Amino acid sequence: MTGTMSRSLDALDSLHHRLTAEMTVPPGSTDKPAAQALTIALSRQAGSGGSDIAKEVGRLLDWPVYDNELLTRIALEKGLSARMLEGLDERHVSWLEQAIHSFSKGGPLDGRYLNGLLRVLASLSKSGHCVIVGRGASHVLPPDTTLGVRVVAPRAWRVGQVQKRMDLSAADAEQWVNEHDRERLAFVQAHFHADATDPTLYDMILNGQRLGTTDAASLIVQAARAFEARLVAKSTG
Repeated sequence: MTGTMSRSLDALDSLHHRLTAEMTVPPGSTDKPAAQALTIALSRQAGSGGSDIAKEVGRLLDWPVYDNELLTRIALEKGLSARMLEGLDERHVSWLEQAIHSFSKGGPLDGRYLNGLLRVLASLSKSGHCVIVGRGASHVLPPDTTLGVRVVAPRAWRVGQVQKRMDLSAADAEQWVNEHDRERLAFVQAHFHADATDPTLYDMILNGQRLGTTDAASLIVQAARAFEARLVAKSTG
């Protein structure tokens, strides 16, 4: 089993346990609702090191990391999406309905996939304590409980990183970066009507070249802890 497949299965298993726990609250429980948990949504330029940074953030916080491939696989699983929807509270259902209404018109993707993706994002946001990479998450999740991060880096450096990591020629690495940048920007624009390069849409923008994986992840963790402390204070105030 490849490392990627193993990580995907681990993340799916983690999600299953989280959903099961939420759906088995004892009837008539008088416990006060817990503070809304934080979600980190990370957007990144191709080759900027954003995926490695997300994994390190997940490791430091002991939170699961959901990447593009995994989100797509979950969104296409009808049964799992339905279970996720059942576990949403009224506030998240309202947000989900608005998101589907706003984003499902006129996009090139199959409507089932987009609706499934939005349900996945809504469920993960309700559970919180996870890192979501890509798929426009930072542009659609509730801002009150989402730390939006974008990782960037100079284009020449990104091309060089891709060339080394994927053992490509300079020309092929440049093409890979161009295609992935274009596809990611087009995805967000087409389905969420947002410009992923707009710095005002994020809480943090980090340079992957200058900071490196360790320092960038450390800064995100610090911000996440401060953000969540405010959420707790708000819920108990």
